[in-house]
Amino acid sequence: MPRRTKPSFEPTDDERKLVEQMSAVGIPQESICLVVRNGIDDKTLRKHFRRELDTAATKANAKIGGTLFNKAMGGDTTAAIWWTKSRMGWSETHKIDADHRHTHGSEPVSETARWIEGIAAGDSGRPDKEPMH
Repeated sequence: MPRRTKPSFEPTDDERKLVEQMSAVGIPQESICLVVRNGIDDKTLRKHFRRELDTAATKANAKIGGTLFNKAMGGDTTAAIWWTKSRMGWSETHKIDADHRHTHGSEPVSETARWIEGIAAGDSGRPDKEPMH
């Protein structure tokens, strides 16, 4: 008796588009397998849809990036800000003023800090002026 073989799997154009779309948005391969025909093996998916699986995310990123770029170039401030932060490495910074001109009570912070450092270092003498509490 002749040995039966499985019919060869030939993906349709619609199946290729489906796999590409699902892969582009990050659907796991095991889930994609469930919706192609009545379900296919993961090896079949990788063998027959290799190009779609390998290129879908890059194509999607290029489309989204192009849309974002066009919006930024067209004057969309939100898109421009996002572009500068993500693509150019810009960030919002908060400057902290640490020049010791701030006061604690009527005593400058730097003098208070020196007094505390002296106590921590074990200075036995009292400072000329004790900080206000």
